Amino acid sequence: MCTLALYLRQFENFPLVIAANRDEHFSRPTEAPKLWAADPAIIAGKDLVAGGTWLGVNDRGIAAAVVNRRIQTETNTSPRSRGLLCLDMLQAATMADARAALPYEDTGRYQPFLLLLAAAEAAFAAYNSAGEIQTLDLRAGLHVFSNTCFTEADGTKLDRARGLFAGAGESLAPLLENGGSLEAAVGVLRGVLSDHTPIEASDTRGALCAHISGANYGTVSSSIIFYSRSDNKFHFYHAPGPPCRTEYDAPASLHVL
Repeated sequence: MCTLALYLRQFENFPLVIAANRDEHFSRPTEAPKLWAADPAIIAGKDLVAGGTWLGVNDRGIAAAVVNRRIQTETNTSPRSRGLLCLDMLQAATMADARAALPYEDTGRYQPFLLLLAAAEAAFAAYNSAGEIQTLDLRAGLHVFSNTCFTEADGTKLDRARGLFAGAGESLAPLLENGGSLEAAVGVLRGVLSDHTPIEASDTRGALCAHISGANYGTVSSSIIFYSRSDNKFHFYHAPGPPCRTEYDAPASLHVL
């Protein structure tokens, strides 16, 4: 289960915290997050097949992520990569610019997606449905998304994940508000992202950290992002493998203009 958690304005000095696991085919080549030669400046992973990204931040204070929704639908026979749409959003100078560009997208060009755009002052999710891109404004709080469901109306499918991330939030608060280390905060979130309990016993893909026996698919990497208000920077931690057995690299940092 691709998993994406957003803590929006939950911690005074860290109004934006993102924790994410990426599930993908092991055979699909990628590059770990790094600084792209772009304007705005971007730190993001790179899909070496289509050239897009699944998660990144830019120096205008915007974070963007895309999750491939696991539903059946009719799409263009030659769909555009959803990662390219995520990259398009990271090339926006403001949240308003990114949002204004979405109605001009041809939704039929994409397989089903959930797109998250977040900054310290605002965030929204967008998804394609019935030939349109729908948007959902996100209030301050904890928001958890996956490739099978992405709103509280989806029922119990994300209840376990929400509960785990909510508990982690209680542990994060003293670390992020009282000068604790980001490495300790990474450890807290890593514990959640390493959870192997599936949503449904019959579907091992439904675990936050998915290991599927005999399959060429599972959790391939994990990322944790903090936006610090005090130093006006994104701190981007990345584990180039399942978080249950892969250490997070030293963070890449990006100053926000």
